[in-house]
Amino acid sequence: HAKYVGSRACKTCHVDAWDIWTDSAHAEAYATLEKTTNHRDPECVACHVVGLTTVGGFTSKEKTPYLKDVGCESCHGPGSEHVIKPTVSMKAGPESCLTCHVPDHSPGFKFAEYWEKIRH
Repeated sequence: HAKYVGSRACKTCHVDAWDIWTDSAHAEAYATLEKTTNHRDPECVACHVVGLTTVGGFTSKEKTPYLKDVGCESCHGPGSEHVIKPTVSMKAGPESCLTCHVPDHSPGFKFAEYWEKIRH
């Protein structure tokens, strides 16, 4: 089974995507929860970190800091197999966004419009 490796593991081969991500709101997603004191609410945290509800996913800022924020693996899935063998597909699409960008939390979300902000 693939394991989470954190976004930094993607940087070596995907520099352009890394640069886009670091300049995005996704890269600061956990900090937005801390500012609103929602960082202890599992309903909020689940969409602001990588893999909260899965084995090997985020457990805490201290124990798994490499999985805080909305990272590469939030959309593309666990990356350990891809790191070992880059031909293992890591494709993602609109359905990846729709797990978190739901009307209650992200009213007016339009994939095409939002994708332009993080296109990579």
